[in-house]
Amino acid sequence: MAIAKKKGETVEVCKHGCDFKTIQKAVDKTGKPIDNPLRNLWVTETALTTALHSSYFAESVATFAIVMGFALMLTGGGFLVLTLRVLRVFGEEEKTEPAVAQGGAVLSS
Repeated sequence: MAIAKKKGETVEVCKHGCDFKTIQKAVDKTGKPIDNPLRNLWVTETALTTALHSSYFAESVATFAIVMGFALMLTGGGFLVLTLRVLRVFGEEEKTEPAVAQGGAVLSS
């Protein structure tokens, strides 16, 4: 608050230009503050904006989780196919008879 001197008086003035007497007049006869509709509008707007931003963030996180889950399922399926293909190749051992040379000697066992 700034102090302004006017015709020999000292009046306290807030940064918006209203003096202390005007601020004191913002109460009714019982001493309760007068309802301020602009403040109520601002509080409501702030609350709704915060809720909107929170819900947008929650929706973005949910979308990310769904996309990552789908990608991990595809990766798991790819690894399953790769694993089954490798196991099938190693499971099929070819049974061959040992090679025999013309003289009757066994070349491999």
